[in-house]
Amino acid sequence: MNFCEDVFYFGPVGMGAKAKLVNNFLSLGTATFVIETLKAADKLGIDLKKLYDVAKLGSGNSGALNRMAEKAINNDYKGYMFSVNNALKDLTYINEFFQDMLHAEKLSSVTKYFYQEAKEKGYGDLFISELIKK
Repeated sequence: MNFCEDVFYFGPVGMGAKAKLVNNFLSLGTATFVIETLKAADKLGIDLKKLYDVAKLGSGNSGALNRMAEKAINNDYKGYMFSVNNALKDLTYINEFFQDMLHAEKLSSVTKYFYQEAKEKGYGDLFISELIKK
């Protein structure tokens, strides 16, 4: 059974795992910013559809934005189907992996804390996009 359309060679054993962690750092970091952006828009009374229409035209456009905002506009908060527990697990690995990289470690630490706090509030089994309304 195949799960990917393309296969990429990153080098010797271990390099693929490193690339996956770095990719997950980008994905989860972007997703976390989208969650907080949508929460801020809601709190500030900004029309989510209009904000999304503008954001998707600029540098803020991303897969995470599209997955979450398109559904959130219709009060569906299951656009990013990855659990808080899984995000925390990945960010724990990522944070340890980045120990010798000052800024990457700090950013991963803050992002990890975001999901750690959500888990402590009892949201561990939720999809991360459901945090928009928490």
